[in-house]
Amino acid sequence: DREGRKLKDNGHIVQSTNDILYLLDLYKAKATFFVVAEIYDWYPSLVQEIEARGHEIAFHTYDHPLPIKDNAELDNQIKISKKFLSRFKPKGFRAPLLNAKISFFPTLKKHFLYDSSLYHYQSFEMYGVKEIPVSTIPFIKRKPYLPKHLNLKLIAGEFPFGSGYCIGLFGKGISHLVRYEEKKGHSCVLFFHPWQIQPPPSEFMEKTFLLTHPKWIPYSLNIRETVIHLLKNFFIEGV
Repeated sequence: DREGRKLKDNGHIVQSTNDILYLLDLYKAKATFFVVAEIYDWYPSLVQEIEARGHEIAFHTYDHPLPIKDNAELDNQIKISKKFLSRFKPKGFRAPLLNAKISFFPTLKKHFLYDSSLYHYQSFEMYGVKEIPVSTIPFIKRKPYLPKHLNLKLIAGEFPFGSGYCIGLFGKGISHLVRYEEKKGHSCVLFFHPWQIQPPPSEFMEKTFLLTHPKWIPYSLNIRETVIHLLKNFFIEGV
């Protein structure tokens, strides 16, 4: 239940988010925080602090369903996030797992100016919604399709270097790809999760889980030094 999730968090989100805010301030960078609205119910002052520091607040559903099953669930996620949406009026949306369906876009158009729920190598418009995708480098150029999330079909045609997964896997080496794209005049969209720089309680991604699900190992690696490296070497602003 909701209270149980907060108890399990045990303040980790506050600690990790404050660390991110500290690093962004230190390197005079701005970022977009895709916020799960339930966090605003738990820690309202934390989300307000993100806003006060000059960062963009976008919407990442109410309680992070994995994934959003259909339009009815998307509508409900928006409905139960009314307090958060009314307070911050976010312009952007990102679906959990970057797993969006074409059927979502009429609903998204009613509430948001842009979406960032898929991987691609350039921005485009879809059904009246601006799409700001997480960055990839294409091996073959192809039209966007949905859902376009992190799976073998994606990797067969593009390298999703903007993913927190790839940042964990390749560390500071990601900076070479960012530089490569910048030389071509492209802006890059990268993301990571708070728990990638401040490890959560030990029950999250236990060793036994990683032994049976090794594909999750890159997500278990601490990328704080990589984030610092990126902040030092690139101009960072929100999407």
